[in-house]
Amino acid sequence: TIVMRDGTPVSLRGALIDITAEKCSLAEIKEAKQRYLAIVELLKALARPVFAIDIPSGLDCDTGEPLGPCVIATHTATFVAPKLGFQNLNSKQFIGEVHVIDISVPQALTDQYA
Repeated sequence: TIVMRDGTPVSLRGALIDITAEKCSLAEIKEAKQRYLAIVELLKALARPVFAIDIPSGLDCDTGEPLGPCVIATHTATFVAPKLGFQNLNSKQFIGEVHVIDISVPQALTDQYA
């Protein structure tokens, strides 16, 4: 179990962690479509909670639309502020409950860019 900044406990027992090291372009997603599809289908078949780090794999952070096969997260831990795409109502089916993680970005930068 981890405790979020707001004090909410989140159990990770039996959960699967989804982490993508970098944002993928639509071309990269299409190129790896079969691999992503297999991963997404496997996660669905396992029927376990999925905890996404930063953003569910396959979801565009700016639009909130899937770029192809997309992980469906139970929880998403994102950094500094919610992604712009999280405002898209369609993204809700992929992001689950969002937890914003403070990584000590200066407030002036957050105000300017968030």
